[in-house]
Amino acid sequence: MKIDDKNYKIIVDSGSCINTVSSKLVSMIGLEAVPHLCPYKVSWVNTTSIEVNERCLVPVQFATYKDKIWCDVLAMSTMRHVILGRPWLFDLDVTLREKSNTCTFTYEGQRIKLIPSQPKTRIVEKRSVTPQGQKRLNLISPRESKREVVHGNRSRHLINLSPRTQQHTRVC
Repeated sequence: MKIDDKNYKIIVDSGSCINTVSSKLVSMIGLEAVPHLCPYKVSWVNTTSIEVNERCLVPVQFATYKDKIWCDVLAMSTMRHVILGRPWLFDLDVTLREKSNTCTFTYEGQRIKLIPSQPKTRIVEKRSVTPQGQKRLNLISPRESKREVVHGNRSRHLINLSPRTQQHTRVC
């Protein structure tokens, strides 16, 4: 999603009853928040609640779609996102396709299809070891493997548990 020629993340959430924008994004790009017409509280499953006292007109652009959407301003920890919920989905008669994880709608006579962005992949430096008579193996150290797990990357690696011999190799 683009706002003033900069890319930001957008979440289309059919489970959300409101359109929201994070307070960090509002201050970061200098949007004008105005008092909410009917202030309320958003409650979470764990009984935490956040007051919604402001709303903001957010300029949104993706593909040929350009619009300004009223979003309630929420303090969302570290997120700098816009969440488009059921009000936006209803107003544009958006069709959600769960299997392909896409949504489509018609705007000014043009059909627009939104597809999810692909997660960023980290390149992990791998050492190649070719034992005699065996196929080529890509080995990473236990430290590199731990780094992959901590960053949430799903991968399968051969880990060399004993750097001096190739006999003790384990598949994760």
